[in-house]
Amino acid sequence: MQVLLLVLTVVLAALLAPLVANLYTDFLPKRSGYIDDVRYVCVALPPGVDKLKQCFLAHGDRKDPTKNFYTSSCTKLDHAAIAASCPAILDHFFTEDFAARCAAALGVPKLYLNSPARDVNCIFLRRYVDGDHLAFHYDNNFSTGTRYTAVVPLLVNAHNKSEFLIRDAENRIQIVPIPLGNAVVYNGWQMHHAITGQRGDGERIVAVVHLYDTDVMNWWGHWRKATRDATYRALKL
Repeated sequence: MQVLLLVLTVVLAALLAPLVANLYTDFLPKRSGYIDDVRYVCVALPPGVDKLKQCFLAHGDRKDPTKNFYTSSCTKLDHAAIAASCPAILDHFFTEDFAARCAAALGVPKLYLNSPARDVNCIFLRRYVDGDHLAFHYDNNFSTGTRYTAVVPLLVNAHNKSEFLIRDAENRIQIVPIPLGNAVVYNGWQMHHAITGQRGDGERIVAVVHLYDTDVMNWWGHWRKATRDATYRALKL
Protein backbone atom coordinates (compact mmCIF):
# COMPACT_ATOMS: atom_id res chain seq x y z
CA MET A 1 0.00 0.00 0.00
CA GLN A 2 2.82 2.39 0.88
CA VAL A 3 4.58 1.62 -2.39
CA LEU A 4 1.40 2.32 -4.36
CA LEU A 5 0.91 5.59 -2.50
CA LEU A 6 4.50 6.57 -3.25
CA VAL A 7 4.07 5.75 -6.95
CA LEU A 8 0.86 7.77 -7.15
CA THR A 9 2.53 10.71 -5.41
CA VAL A 10 5.45 10.66 -7.86
CA VAL A 11 3.11 10.45 -10.87
CA LEU A 12 0.96 13.31 -9.56
CA ALA A 13 4.03 15.46 -8.92
CA ALA A 14 5.32 14.73 -12.43
CA LEU A 15 2.01 15.83 -13.91
CA LEU A 16 1.56 18.94 -11.77
CA ALA A 17 5.13 20.28 -11.73
CA PRO A 18 5.20 21.52 -15.37
CA LEU A 19 1.68 22.93 -15.04
CA VAL A 20 2.67 24.94 -11.95
CA ALA A 21 5.87 26.11 -13.66
CA ASN A 22 3.89 27.28 -16.71
CA LEU A 23 1.37 29.16 -14.57
CA TYR A 24 4.27 30.94 -12.87
CA THR A 25 5.90 31.82 -16.19
CA ASP A 26 2.71 33.03 -17.86
CA PHE A 27 0.78 34.82 -15.13
CA LEU A 28 2.43 35.24 -11.72
CA PRO A 29 4.12 38.62 -11.12
CA LYS A 30 7.82 39.03 -11.78
CA ARG A 31 9.97 42.05 -12.48
CA SER A 32 8.80 43.75 -15.66
CA GLY A 33 10.77 46.10 -17.89
CA TYR A 34 10.24 49.67 -19.11
CA ILE A 35 8.84 51.14 -22.29
CA ASP A 36 12.40 51.95 -23.41
CA ASP A 37 13.11 48.21 -23.38
CA VAL A 38 10.66 47.81 -26.27
CA ARG A 39 12.65 48.33 -29.49
CA TYR A 40 11.44 49.23 -32.96
CA VAL A 41 12.41 47.64 -36.29
CA CYS A 42 11.39 49.11 -39.66
CA VAL A 43 9.72 46.54 -41.92
CA ALA A 44 8.28 46.31 -45.40
CA LEU A 45 4.83 44.75 -45.52
CA PRO A 46 4.34 41.83 -47.90
CA PRO A 47 1.89 42.06 -50.81
CA GLY A 48 -1.65 40.90 -50.22
CA VAL A 49 -2.15 42.05 -46.62
CA ASP A 50 -5.51 43.45 -47.70
CA LYS A 51 -6.60 39.84 -48.38
CA LEU A 52 -5.66 38.50 -44.94
CA LYS A 53 -9.27 38.55 -43.79
CA GLN A 54 -10.04 35.78 -46.30
CA CYS A 55 -7.13 33.73 -44.90
CA PHE A 56 -8.64 33.96 -41.42
CA LEU A 57 -12.10 33.03 -42.67
CA ALA A 58 -10.72 29.96 -44.44
CA HIS A 59 -8.08 28.75 -41.96
CA GLY A 60 -8.52 30.72 -38.72
CA ASP A 61 -8.87 29.12 -35.30
CA ARG A 62 -11.37 31.10 -33.25
CA LYS A 63 -10.47 31.42 -29.55
CA ASP A 64 -13.48 31.03 -27.28
CA PRO A 65 -13.12 33.30 -24.21
CA THR A 66 -15.70 31.29 -22.25
CA LYS A 67 -13.20 28.40 -22.15
CA ASN A 68 -10.19 30.41 -20.95
CA PHE A 69 -11.67 32.55 -18.15
CA TYR A 70 -12.07 35.46 -20.60
CA THR A 71 -8.30 36.00 -20.82
CA SER A 72 -8.13 35.69 -24.62
CA SER A 73 -10.42 36.31 -27.58
CA CYS A 74 -9.28 36.52 -31.20
CA THR A 75 -8.86 34.44 -34.34
CA LYS A 76 -5.46 32.83 -34.85
CA LEU A 77 -3.40 31.35 -37.68
CA ASP A 78 -0.45 29.15 -36.68
CA HIS A 79 2.61 28.38 -38.85
CA ALA A 80 0.85 25.62 -40.80
CA ALA A 81 -2.17 27.82 -41.55
CA ILE A 82 0.08 30.71 -42.61
CA ALA A 83 2.03 28.43 -44.93
CA ALA A 84 -1.24 27.21 -46.47
CA SER A 85 -2.96 30.57 -46.89
CA CYS A 86 -0.50 33.49 -46.82
CA PRO A 87 3.08 32.19 -47.21
CA ALA A 88 4.45 35.66 -48.06
CA ILE A 89 4.25 36.40 -44.33
CA LEU A 90 6.85 33.67 -43.71
CA ASP A 91 9.09 35.01 -46.48
CA HIS A 92 9.14 38.42 -44.78
CA PHE A 93 9.13 37.71 -41.06
CA PHE A 94 10.14 34.10 -40.45
CA THR A 95 13.67 34.56 -41.73
CA GLU A 96 17.21 34.74 -40.37
CA ASP A 97 17.44 38.29 -41.69
CA PHE A 98 14.44 39.44 -39.65
CA ALA A 99 15.83 37.67 -36.56
CA ALA A 100 19.20 39.40 -37.09
CA ARG A 101 17.54 42.81 -37.39
CA CYS A 102 15.63 42.21 -34.16
CA ALA A 103 18.85 41.14 -32.44
CA ALA A 104 20.56 44.34 -33.59
CA ALA A 105 17.68 46.45 -32.27
CA LEU A 106 17.95 44.76 -28.86
CA GLY A 107 21.76 44.80 -28.82
CA VAL A 108 22.10 41.03 -28.41
CA PRO A 109 24.58 38.96 -30.45
CA LYS A 110 22.15 36.55 -32.11
CA LEU A 111 18.52 35.47 -32.02
CA TYR A 112 17.17 32.13 -33.19
CA LEU A 113 13.82 31.27 -34.73
CA ASN A 114 12.02 28.26 -33.34
CA SER A 115 11.27 25.31 -35.61
CA PRO A 116 7.64 24.68 -36.66
CA ALA A 117 8.37 21.00 -36.10
CA ARG A 118 9.07 21.86 -32.47
CA ASP A 119 6.34 24.47 -32.00
CA VAL A 120 3.60 25.21 -34.54
CA ASN A 121 3.17 28.59 -32.81
CA CYS A 122 6.75 29.66 -33.59
CA ILE A 123 5.06 32.36 -35.67
CA PHE A 124 1.35 33.11 -35.69
CA LEU A 125 -1.14 35.75 -36.76
CA ARG A 126 -3.90 37.19 -34.60
CA ARG A 127 -6.96 39.06 -35.82
CA TYR A 128 -8.79 41.32 -33.37
CA VAL A 129 -12.37 42.38 -34.18
CA ASP A 130 -15.21 43.60 -31.96
CA GLY A 131 -14.87 42.21 -28.42
CA ASP A 132 -11.45 40.59 -28.95
CA HIS A 133 -8.69 41.20 -26.42
CA LEU A 134 -5.74 39.61 -24.62
CA ALA A 135 -5.34 39.92 -20.84
CA PHE A 136 -2.07 40.85 -19.13
CA HIS A 137 0.39 37.97 -19.23
CA TYR A 138 4.01 36.97 -19.75
CA ASP A 139 5.07 34.88 -22.74
CA ASN A 140 6.09 31.31 -22.03
CA ASN A 141 9.71 30.27 -22.46
CA PHE A 142 10.76 26.64 -22.80
CA SER A 143 14.36 27.28 -23.83
CA THR A 144 17.38 27.38 -21.52
CA GLY A 145 17.89 31.06 -22.39
CA THR A 146 15.75 34.16 -22.93
CA ARG A 147 12.59 34.40 -25.02
CA TYR A 148 11.98 37.56 -27.05
CA THR A 149 8.81 38.43 -28.96
CA ALA A 150 8.42 40.45 -32.16
CA VAL A 151 5.02 41.94 -33.03
CA VAL A 152 4.35 43.20 -36.57
CA PRO A 153 1.07 44.99 -37.41
CA LEU A 154 -0.07 43.87 -40.86
CA LEU A 155 -3.49 45.46 -41.15
CA VAL A 156 -4.98 48.19 -38.95
CA ASN A 157 -8.12 49.96 -40.07
CA ALA A 158 -9.24 53.50 -39.25
CA HIS A 159 -11.64 52.31 -36.52
CA ASN A 160 -9.06 50.29 -34.58
CA LYS A 161 -9.21 50.40 -30.76
CA SER A 162 -6.90 47.44 -30.17
CA GLU A 163 -3.61 48.62 -28.64
CA PHE A 164 -0.48 46.98 -27.25
CA LEU A 165 -0.06 47.69 -23.52
CA ILE A 166 2.76 47.10 -21.06
CA ARG A 167 2.73 47.25 -17.27
CA ASP A 168 6.23 48.41 -16.41
CA ALA A 169 8.49 47.73 -13.42
CA GLU A 170 6.85 50.63 -11.55
CA ASN A 171 3.35 49.26 -12.21
CA ARG A 172 2.52 51.95 -14.79
CA ILE A 173 0.29 50.86 -17.68
CA GLN A 174 1.40 52.42 -20.97
CA ILE A 175 0.32 52.14 -24.60
CA VAL A 176 3.11 51.15 -27.00
CA PRO A 177 2.18 52.56 -30.42
CA ILE A 178 3.22 50.38 -33.38
CA PRO A 179 2.63 52.22 -36.67
CA LEU A 180 2.28 50.19 -39.85
CA GLY A 181 5.73 49.69 -41.35
CA ASN A 182 7.22 49.01 -37.93
CA ALA A 183 7.65 46.02 -35.67
CA VAL A 184 8.42 45.97 -31.96
CA VAL A 185 10.63 43.42 -30.22
CA TYR A 186 10.89 42.95 -26.47
CA ASN A 187 11.59 40.41 -23.75
CA GLY A 188 8.14 38.84 -23.66
CA TRP A 189 9.21 36.46 -20.90
CA GLN A 190 9.75 39.37 -18.47
CA MET A 191 7.59 42.20 -19.86
CA HIS A 192 4.02 42.19 -18.56
CA HIS A 193 1.83 42.97 -21.58
CA ALA A 194 -1.72 42.88 -22.92
CA ILE A 195 -3.94 43.88 -25.85
CA THR A 196 -6.87 46.23 -25.22
CA GLY A 197 -10.36 45.23 -26.33
CA GLN A 198 -11.38 45.86 -29.91
CA ARG A 199 -14.62 47.76 -30.49
CA GLY A 200 -17.22 48.27 -33.22
CA ASP A 201 -15.87 48.15 -36.77
CA GLY A 202 -12.24 48.11 -35.65
CA GLU A 203 -9.91 45.49 -37.10
CA ARG A 204 -6.26 44.76 -36.34
CA ILE A 205 -4.13 41.87 -37.64
CA VAL A 206 -0.61 41.25 -36.33
CA ALA A 207 2.15 38.71 -36.81
CA VAL A 208 3.89 37.44 -33.67
CA VAL A 209 7.34 35.83 -33.96
CA HIS A 210 9.11 33.91 -31.18
CA LEU A 211 12.84 34.59 -30.93
CA TYR A 212 15.42 33.07 -28.57
CA ASP A 213 19.03 33.78 -27.62
CA THR A 214 19.68 30.03 -27.68
CA ASP A 215 18.24 27.15 -29.67
CA VAL A 216 18.62 24.69 -26.77
CA MET A 217 15.58 23.15 -25.09
CA ASN A 218 16.27 20.54 -22.41
CA TRP A 219 14.00 17.73 -21.18
CA TRP A 220 12.27 20.04 -18.69
CA GLY A 221 11.46 22.51 -21.46
CA HIS A 222 10.02 19.73 -23.62
CA TRP A 223 7.91 18.45 -20.72
CA ARG A 224 6.61 21.94 -19.91
CA LYS A 225 5.83 22.56 -23.58
CA ALA A 226 3.84 19.33 -23.86
CA THR A 227 1.81 20.45 -20.85
CA ARG A 228 1.34 23.92 -22.37
CA ASP A 229 0.11 22.46 -25.65
CA ALA A 230 -2.48 20.32 -23.87
CA THR A 231 -3.61 23.31 -21.79
CA TYR A 232 -3.92 25.54 -24.86
CA ARG A 233 -6.02 22.95 -26.66
CA ALA A 234 -8.32 22.60 -23.66
CA LEU A 235 -8.68 26.33 -22.97
CA LYS A 236 -8.65 27.53 -26.60
CA LEU A 237 -5.75 29.95 -26.05
